[in-house]
Amino acid sequence: MSSIVDGGACAGGVWLIWAGVTAHDRGLVIIGVLLAGLFGALLGLTWYRFRQLLRH
Repeated sequence: MSSIVDGGACAGGVWLIWAGVTAHDRGLVIIGVLLAGLFGALLGLTWYRFRQLLRH
């Protein structure tokens, strides 16, 4: 479940980056980078923990 939420939020952050670049709006780009970075890191951590769980 957390992979779906984190993946969706990360994709939303990337979409905000794209929307900000096309609209020449630095605020959208900054928010998009923050969202994509935060939720991308959470997604990576979730996958790492799941992989560790499968090894044991």
